[in-house]
Amino acid sequence: MNKKERKLYILLFILLVCSILLECLSIIFANHISDSFILLMHGSSMLSSIISSILVIYYFYQFRYMRQNLKHIKQYCQSLKSIRDDEKAFKHDFCNIMQAMGGYISNNDMDGLRTYYYQLFNDCQKTNTLYSLTPEIVNEPAIYSILLSKYYKANDLGITINLNVLLNLTEINMKIYELTRILGILLDNAIEAASECNEKIINIEFRKDNFRNRKLLIVENTYLEKNIDTERIFEKGFSSKPGNTGMGLWEVRQILKKNKNLNLYTNKDKKYFKQQLEIYDTAKKKNA
Repeated sequence: MNKKERKLYILLFILLVCSILLECLSIIFANHISDSFILLMHGSSMLSSIISSILVIYYFYQFRYMRQNLKHIKQYCQSLKSIRDDEKAFKHDFCNIMQAMGGYISNNDMDGLRTYYYQLFNDCQKTNTLYSLTPEIVNEPAIYSILLSKYYKANDLGITINLNVLLNLTEINMKIYELTRILGILLDNAIEAASECNEKIINIEFRKDNFRNRKLLIVENTYLEKNIDTERIFEKGFSSKPGNTGMGLWEVRQILKKNKNLNLYTNKDKKYFKQQLEIYDTAKKKNA
């Protein structure tokens, strides 16, 4: 503890002792002092208790804030370590990579070179995603924490995540608690669906649409179930998997109903299932 913290703790201790002493004295001498003096002692005791409670609450929230910051710092260090390891591996293998490409070129094996290139490109994309996962780019701590945890969850399942953050996340016109709930649900669903595919890909993008005065969160993923009903998935209890509660997207719809400036556009094509959360700068909801 520094000098300032020691003084505050001593003050807190003195206030608590004074509060207890005043209460004890008011009980012991209740029959020998006037009612007004007893009220004064009770008032002083109460004031001491209130100040002590405020200090305790203040330090409690300071502790929570510091613990949350420490968690983010640990996550950031983990991402930096992954970037450093990838860079070291790339530098170490650079000559081998070039020689392998030269082998395909000397044999005029363009199909083999193309396959090799895309494999190398996917590894480079992972490093680019980690470069994007920094507090400077993802400048909202709650979103940063969600994205980083889901990234490592997806990475353990062999899923490639491509991330683009093209806006200031602190400017989004939405409660951050509700945004992180929606983001977490969309990413959990995307990870579950992509993990079943041979090509495991999730694309995440935050960007502005200045023409329509809105911010966009786009999550798209590869998926197997091409016949999935994009309306039924929002029903309470609906789930395509045994044992699942089917509550995730239903909860998202409840959040959308409470906010007039939100809209969720869902569609799919042969490769990707896409969820586009539209956050308008004004309270008037618009359709895509």
